[in-house]
Amino acid sequence: YGAQLYLGAPTLQAYLSTGDDRLRRQRSRKEPVNPLNNVFASADRWLVLCLPNEDAAWCALCETLDRPELAADQRFATARSREENSRLLTELLDDIIASRPAEHWLSRWRERGFPCAPVNTLADLAADPQAWANGYLMRAYCPEIDQEVDVPGMALTLSRTPGQIRHLGPELGQDTEQVLVEVLGYSWDDVIRFKDKGVIL
Repeated sequence: YGAQLYLGAPTLQAYLSTGDDRLRRQRSRKEPVNPLNNVFASADRWLVLCLPNEDAAWCALCETLDRPELAADQRFATARSREENSRLLTELLDDIIASRPAEHWLSRWRERGFPCAPVNTLADLAADPQAWANGYLMRAYCPEIDQEVDVPGMALTLSRTPGQIRHLGPELGQDTEQVLVEVLGYSWDDVIRFKDKGVIL
């Protein structure tokens, strides 16, 4: 419960701060409540942009997109009109942002102080030195192949009892026979029959 609540924290915080539950209605990135706070596909990778739906932010974004005329477009000129036309605006932003590689947009947006970042792929995460330095990724010994393998680190890290991964989980079916005989009371003849029928590995 707590982990799921935490994953919904941005929406929950907006509600706790304002009492406004409109953010819960978003079902798709194509119909955002705030079209300036979304993920967009550039020519080479996905990006996330987190701007408030304010006129000053909208005008600044239009400049970075080399489309200053959009700021005066009546369909998008106010926060309310941008929200009411969010699907259309998202499609327009999609087309513009898809025309250039990620670094083109990220460098422009960072110059303006816009909160933005590339959306990491699994390969990006696996290669991120900070993920390794923080222990989010680590190496653990795998006896089945007699070598260390890369694994996700500890979900929780505590200062006094930091925890560690000493070994990986058992191989599939590794303890089945022992559990059947010693815990559940089956005979070895039963185990052989289960194997013959494909009930167990």
